[in-house]
Amino acid sequence: MKSAAARGKSERLLDTNFVSEFYDHIVPFKNRQDINFYVDAAKSVNGEVLEIGCGTGRVLIPTVRAGVRILGLEASGSMLSMCRKNLSKEPVEVQSRVIDLIEGDMRQFNLNRKFNLITIPFHPFCHLLTTEDQLRCLTTINHHLNNGGKLVFDLYTPASRFLSRNLDTQVIDMEIVFDIVWPGAREEELAHRFTFRYFWRSEAEDLLKRCGFAIEDVFADYDKSTYGTRYPGELIFVATKNSAVP
Repeated sequence: MKSAAARGKSERLLDTNFVSEFYDHIVPFKNRQDINFYVDAAKSVNGEVLEIGCGTGRVLIPTVRAGVRILGLEASGSMLSMCRKNLSKEPVEVQSRVIDLIEGDMRQFNLNRKFNLITIPFHPFCHLLTTEDQLRCLTTINHHLNNGGKLVFDLYTPASRFLSRNLDTQVIDMEIVFDIVWPGAREEELAHRFTFRYFWRSEAEDLLKRCGFAIEDVFADYDKSTYGTRYPGELIFVATKNSAVP
């Protein structure tokens, strides 16, 4: 593949602050089919919801529009600022259903309250590259769920071309490239690079069981297709807290 310079364009790496400005305009993200799935999950529980990795509010805002009280946790301050900006455009009644928007680390947080549902939409869990971090996150989630509360989250399922790479670590280096034409016809490629981990179903199930969860459902897509009926699809878990963990 030719470099940006060879194609007559300059290239610049983006930081998270800049990505947050573009995030809501990225078509594959904007048009994902997960919103209704997570909104329905939130409406099905009688109580407050915690969304981990709430980002710019792509899922959180439709959830509060549906009448659900929700708290958003996000590691990126710039994403959280964009979420607040997007939320400010909503009616006061909708805004009032947001308990709080908190900048925090999904591996370790203390919100001093418990929830009936915790969701992690669109693969934030895949940014946890080590088993230690994955267990820390799930343990913290367990501490923030009421007994019988649910955890709903999705994991990245790689296309077959990725499966021959880094099988020992299951880690993939990803890049999103924005092709920008600025005023004056100057072209520039803006690249955002990050690292992702994919999971096999069996290891994700083991992590959940070790952290006090019983697996209720595993889906291949947001239409609740049975896992294994399509590929690559998604790896979506619905789990229930059935025991407390230290």
